[in-house]
Amino acid sequence: MVASQGIRTGPQDVAFLTDLGTYGSLSTEDACDYYPEHRLNSVYKRLRLLAANGLTRATKLEVWKPSQSATTNGGRIPTLHTLTDEGARLVELETGERPLRVLRSRPSAMTFYHRRQIVRVMRALDQAADAVGLMRPQWVMEQDVWHASPKSLPPNQRRLLYHDLGNGLICQPDLACRFRINETELMLLWEIDLSSEGKKQLRKASKTDSYVALIHRREYRRYWPDLETNRNHVVWVTPSRRRFASLKEVLGQHPLAPVCRLLSAESLTDPETLLTSPVWETVDGQPRAMYRPSA
Repeated sequence: MVASQGIRTGPQDVAFLTDLGTYGSLSTEDACDYYPEHRLNSVYKRLRLLAANGLTRATKLEVWKPSQSATTNGGRIPTLHTLTDEGARLVELETGERPLRVLRSRPSAMTFYHRRQIVRVMRALDQAADAVGLMRPQWVMEQDVWHASPKSLPPNQRRLLYHDLGNGLICQPDLACRFRINETELMLLWEIDLSSEGKKQLRKASKTDSYVALIHRREYRRYWPDLETNRNHVVWVTPSRRRFASLKEVLGQHPLAPVCRLLSAESLTDPETLLTSPVWETVDGQPRAMYRPSA
């Protein structure tokens, strides 16, 4: 393994750095999964060494409401770790592949919690796919650049998930993924709903009509030009099932309703059963499982 100044990296470090380049960021709690034989203080020390040697960048919020976190971290203010260019070079040297996501700046306080929740969803679905022997989804994240975009567009519109659909319709999913379950390919658009939006905001066309237009026009072919599927869903991830009632009231009579699925973040805590349990609820209240193993 590569010996950086003051640190000799091992397989666990490379796995952690590789996934930083996959998810864009990971929390300290996430990092503990990569060092299962280390005590907590040893993990903290390892993370400090990675940052001190310029392989990662650590960002900690100055203010945090513990009640926002669904984890038990003893009240410790969470830290997000991101990959630096030096860390990306090490990953490429060790794996032969350049990481997809190397952040050029620290996550802002405005996006910190939202980014953390997005990664939580991605990791849970990846681990759920591993648990049942499926290929992991192909992900598109909100910061991923649309390299073929017109050069005249401002930077915030040159992202893969920014869709100007005309007539004032702007659709910006938090995530998108292409997911094969046996012979069926799914296209999932994700709304990571932190219950910060009222019903009036949810009724905006940007949250409803724009999704209908995006799916109808197959705008997702921007990410996957070869994708042919009629299995399209918009997944709303909420902090708890209590939020479902508000979403059902808004979405119930909308043309988007048939393709919506409601998923409580509480279900993400058990990735091994996430796909096989009936936790993917329809707007009319029907519990559904994403995957049924063959007998």
